[in-house]
Amino acid sequence: MKKEDIFNAFEELDPKFIEEAAPKMNKVKKNTFVLRIAAVAACVALLVSVVVVSTLMLNREDEDPPDVPSETITPDEKAEYIMYIDVGMDANAPPLETDKFTVKTDSAEELDLSCLNRIEKESVENTTNQISLDLLNNHWKLEYNRTFERGLYHSDNFSHLGTYDEYVSDDAVVYINKINGELMFLSDKEIDRTAEGDFSIEEGKQAAKEILAILYGEEVLEYYGEPIFSDTVLENNLSLGQEVLIKVVYEKAALGYRTDDRITVKFNREGKLVSINAMKRNTMTRVEEDITKEQTDKALNVLKQQFPNDKIESAIISVAADGKYYITTTVIRYLSMHPVRYPLKLAMNIQ
Repeated sequence: MKKEDIFNAFEELDPKFIEEAAPKMNKVKKNTFVLRIAAVAACVALLVSVVVVSTLMLNREDEDPPDVPSETITPDEKAEYIMYIDVGMDANAPPLETDKFTVKTDSAEELDLSCLNRIEKESVENTTNQISLDLLNNHWKLEYNRTFERGLYHSDNFSHLGTYDEYVSDDAVVYINKINGELMFLSDKEIDRTAEGDFSIEEGKQAAKEILAILYGEEVLEYYGEPIFSDTVLENNLSLGQEVLIKVVYEKAALGYRTDDRITVKFNREGKLVSINAMKRNTMTRVEEDITKEQTDKALNVLKQQFPNDKIESAIISVAADGKYYITTTVIRYLSMHPVRYPLKLAMNIQ
């Protein structure tokens, strides 16, 4: 019943019913006034009771809205993963299937994670025939040699990283990005990599920082942050023997993972620049738009389930030549017949 109906009902009450509802008393003239007061009080009490009960009922109706059908929750589709494994494992293992995912295997040879596979292209018009490069105390003049195209050229997101020009001189090789003109690779073949000297690691870090700012602008240092590695390294060169170099590595971090978007700079112990490798620079500029940490964690967990008795090391987000993201790892296992630490390289798709 509505509040308005209740009030209307009371307005239509016959006065005789109100009088009958009043307490019976002797008809003494001096009590007539008291009788009237009692009758009015009874009526008011009844009215207040009905209004209170009606209000509570109305409020209760407001607190209990009509049932609304709940949304239908669609279960996640079963994820499909491909585990790319190196020649040290059986790449034809049967698929693994659970109620949440399936895992197939393929050879790592089918996946170009380094993005180094390339084909030579005909010279493009307006190609610069000669370039000069000055970095700190180093100077090179190089001639155009040829143009290369790699798999990233066919990717929607990374086509601008897919072609580069090769320039050469008697002592150096340089790759220049065809689209933005950035240096992608430099190697000075004439630098004595076995030279002795007192060029320190700290000096190497400072020199690398200055070189990156010259080549890519100050913003590159914000993009990569501090170098993740800076130390002396031993490298074996078949023609030169053992090399002692200072190596500085800048690497982009994303979604709580390391990535292979990095720049590596090497100096000899005399402080001369030996090489710069930025072949995968800027491959993580849009990673946080394309994939999520949840997707990456899930792919890594699925991968770990394939090797419950082995150790997983160095989980890294990589972009392959197909322009897709993969979680790459090293699996450490010990051969059953021989106590040998055997590393296996593998990758699994994230998307």
